[in-house]
Amino acid sequence: EIVTYCQGAYRAANSFLALKRLGFKNVKVYLGSWGEWGNKPELPVV
Repeated sequence: EIVTYCQGAYRAANSFLALKRLGFKNVKVYLGSWGEWGNKPELPVV
């Protein structure tokens, strides 16, 4: 599984489309992206 993300999901959508065109099947966009994940201190950042 590949999950793309960026600051607001716009660049992540471009990555998603590129990966799909390359033949990857299990690709998703995390719509909340970094703007959501980074503002939740209980979530891991590595």
